[in-house]
Amino acid sequence: MKAFLISPNHQTQGADLTVVEVEQNADGDARLKHVRALLDCEYVQMFEPLPGTCLAGHILVVDEDGLSKRPAGFLFMPKIYPTPLAGKILVFARCDTADGEIMASATALEADIRALISCAYCSPAFAKAAMKLHEDSIRRNFPDVIVAPGSQSIQP
Repeated sequence: MKAFLISPNHQTQGADLTVVEVEQNADGDARLKHVRALLDCEYVQMFEPLPGTCLAGHILVVDEDGLSKRPAGFLFMPKIYPTPLAGKILVFARCDTADGEIMASATALEADIRALISCAYCSPAFAKAAMKLHEDSIRRNFPDVIVAPGSQSIQP
């Protein structure tokens, strides 16, 4: 199945986009082993992009331990997700089935994603500041909520 792989590039301080073919099992589901190999990680986490963008109806699959890798590369795309994401990102379409949500071949246009990531790379210092602002905003708007400070995990 078709997916988009977005990778931070430290040398160019940009984001690279690659169209990849993800292995599937007999049921047509993405093989988690291949997803982890593409992301260069052991554990993955899925996010749903904000509505109203070219990635509406898609799923972002990221390295759950991306913050702990050195040097961590960060991608900040506030139109699709409110905080910076560390490491590589795989983009799949979301497909609702009787058994729940599954990943399907991405349907977004490559040109739209290239435009979206054209200035997505951000430094660890900027990622830390952006995440801290987001955490503070949550604390202001929801004073009774406990916010786990992810910004403290980022080493500028």
